[in-house]
Amino acid sequence: MKKEDKETDKIIHSFENDFVGQVIEQVEFPIRDQSDVSWITLALLSANTIFNKSNMTDTKIFEAIHETITIFENKSTLNLLNKTALAHRLFFHLKPAFYRIKYGVPFDDVDLESISTSNLEIRTVYEILKDCIAPIEEYLGREMPDNELRLISFYFGGEILNTPMVGNKARKRAVVVCSNGMIVANLMKQNLEELFPEIQFLTTSSIRDLNKFSQEFDLIFSNIPIGDDIPNYVVQPLMSDTEKSRLRIKVLRDFSLNNVVKQTTDIISIMKKYSQIMNEENLFNELSKYLFSTSNALETIEKPKVSTNYLPLSSYITKENIIHSVEMTDSLSWQEALKKACKPLLDQKIVVEEYVEFLLEQMSDEDAHYFINEAIAIPHTLPENGVISQGASLLVSPIPIEFPGNHSVHFIIPFALTNSDQHILAINQVVKLAKDSALQHELLQAQSIDQIHQIIKEL
Repeated sequence: MKKEDKETDKIIHSFENDFVGQVIEQVEFPIRDQSDVSWITLALLSANTIFNKSNMTDTKIFEAIHETITIFENKSTLNLLNKTALAHRLFFHLKPAFYRIKYGVPFDDVDLESISTSNLEIRTVYEILKDCIAPIEEYLGREMPDNELRLISFYFGGEILNTPMVGNKARKRAVVVCSNGMIVANLMKQNLEELFPEIQFLTTSSIRDLNKFSQEFDLIFSNIPIGDDIPNYVVQPLMSDTEKSRLRIKVLRDFSLNNVVKQTTDIISIMKKYSQIMNEENLFNELSKYLFSTSNALETIEKPKVSTNYLPLSSYITKENIIHSVEMTDSLSWQEALKKACKPLLDQKIVVEEYVEFLLEQMSDEDAHYFINEAIAIPHTLPENGVISQGASLLVSPIPIEFPGNHSVHFIIPFALTNSDQHILAINQVVKLAKDSALQHELLQAQSIDQIHQIIKEL
């Protein structure tokens, strides 16, 4: 075999070539045949630098590369399996890239932006790398051009892909553990179920009740670290899109679930050629669930039926349960504000005094997570701690209320909940309010309880 044929064969069978091929399929990038994929791979690898036999005598750039890889692992929470090989490939790539950057030679032959932004994994790698590339930029003496950074993203993406796949014969099962009550736990579970359609979420649990849970499970999602041998992923009740993407990549890779994700993406790519997809995200979730159930030959797992009679926030927060502190000129302590917020619940015998005392003790913890988006406090507790029936109240304070742990809020919504799941819609509306600064401003500017209640009704 000729030397050129051997080199071409290496390219075709490299995992960078496999990765580029997968990304091109997903974004329907127009190519004629496999040779075009190999050509793009060659372009990405800067004219065969992956097989460069040069001696790596420049220790400074090598140190910068290793530092970048280490930062990437820390920020992405991924453990790259072949760091040394990745460092070698980046070293040989950066040698010609150095001259492109130094002399301002653009790399415009391939539309890297449209490829990378249309693929979740590469888009996430690229966003993470933005915060990791400083050591290499310091070596180069200038900022990394966007297209060059996207090129490097493909190296990291190829390394993430280069993970031994282990056949999983059973659908992974997870529990959600929260140290701060059922509202936050249910919110976490709902968000995680949307993010991971391929995982069966068994239940929510408090830390103290986790050991009492009889069913077996494979992983734990929690808001604080759990001292357990079972894989544990620490997440916040509200995550940004980037945080969700990073978590998804890590979990799928840790449990070798990528095959079904690729199959799902491939099916959607085919469907796009012959039909119009109205909601690609929902289609992706449904197909993922179906492929996992069929590929693992699982029997249908019947989940417990839940109530569909979800109540809006306005059903909990009636006009009688709104405390409007527009006349306030002096700030309240967090204890005074919390007691004031709970008073309508006490007056209507929705809770007893024990409930208030429990919340005061609970909210004194600086590590308490009873805050949504650092905008709204949602103190709540288990039914056995003084809850008689379901309800909620709302305190609106133009002057910020300072809670332990540097939490500053204008709104307190104490929830009194039984074991029903009717409050799910109400919690989603609280989340919506916590994310919408304009709506919060409307509440703070409202001149009457009627105005406040109308805003709540329109959530």
